[in-house]
Amino acid sequence: MKNYFIFLLKIILICLVLAVPLFVMYIFSLFIAHDFHPDSLAIDKCEQMKRIWDYEKNICK
Repeated sequence: MKNYFIFLLKIILICLVLAVPLFVMYIFSLFIAHDFHPDSLAIDKCEQMKRIWDYEKNICK
């Protein structure tokens, strides 16, 4: 029975060791990588182009 308990403990430890990096990467992607997401960058680029275009149209009037 004691050996079985130690075996289960080892499996749980291995799972925790494998899960921690994944969890850290998940948190990283939520908080930090969100700013560098290609889609959000593309949207920002479009917004910048629209602003420049509007600015130029106002100047040329």
